[in-house]
Amino acid sequence: MKDSKNVMTVNEVSKDALQFAFDLGMKASQQAQVQKFYDDDSTPYAVLPTPDGLKVVNLSKELKLERPERKRAKLEFYDVQSFIDYVNEHKSAHTRIFVQNQEAPYTYTAVIDYHESGADGKADWRTHEAKLILKTSTEFDIWREKNTKGFGQAEFVDFLKDRRMDIIQPTGAELLEIAMTLEATTGSRVTSKARTNTGIHLEFKEDISAHAGKDGSLNIPESIVLQIPVFQGMQQEHIEADFIFRVNSGTLIIAYRMISIEAMIQAAVKRAQDTIREKTNLPCFIGNIV
Repeated sequence: MKDSKNVMTVNEVSKDALQFAFDLGMKASQQAQVQKFYDDDSTPYAVLPTPDGLKVVNLSKELKLERPERKRAKLEFYDVQSFIDYVNEHKSAHTRIFVQNQEAPYTYTAVIDYHESGADGKADWRTHEAKLILKTSTEFDIWREKNTKGFGQAEFVDFLKDRRMDIIQPTGAELLEIAMTLEATTGSRVTSKARTNTGIHLEFKEDISAHAGKDGSLNIPESIVLQIPVFQGMQQEHIEADFIFRVNSGTLIIAYRMISIEAMIQAAVKRAQDTIREKTNLPCFIGNIV
């Protein structure tokens, strides 16, 4: 026989307590029907069945979550080392990097929360990404913009005054002096003579005589070497350019021609990829995320 002192009648239980117990029982019995999802801001929601139909519940409010249940971020970086540092701070064993190296802009996208490997690997949300966008350096852009474009002598001197620190061979100071003192004259000589039906055909060759330096003792280089980074945040590269001058209607024209620009850019893109792979210890796949 049960002790009547331990028996509680319905009248002694509050209506609110009964409703709470009933709700717990309903949720437990219908747990299999609960559907959980996230919105674009990683806020968790659940779809719960109620007597009035399905109800969408904001779990972060109902459960009073202090933090999101998962990371969500899409960040852009313009410096290789900053990108590497961030990826190393957040990476997991499943993080993957995807490389778009076919055309500018060249990008490296690290998907921090990528799927697990293998046919049976668990899927992940892919909502935490870090993207490195390689941007050509200011120095490289300035030299490429003027590539093969002829300068007047005074104009080239002004250009060198601003950019002489980029030049290592000859030194910027030496090239500036050459540009300031360069003098060139032209002359023509007959190289061949042939008789034709209409007369005599002569071929001429133009000779250019040039000297530089106050006493004419400076050697005029056939090429110059720049030391500048191709991309922002990357190491400086040695870039060779032909040094060109000519006389046009008595006016001295000076120019330079950077050698193999596209090959130079592709080599720098490959070096960035190798550096990222080595310092993150993560595989890099050639391709875009679509």
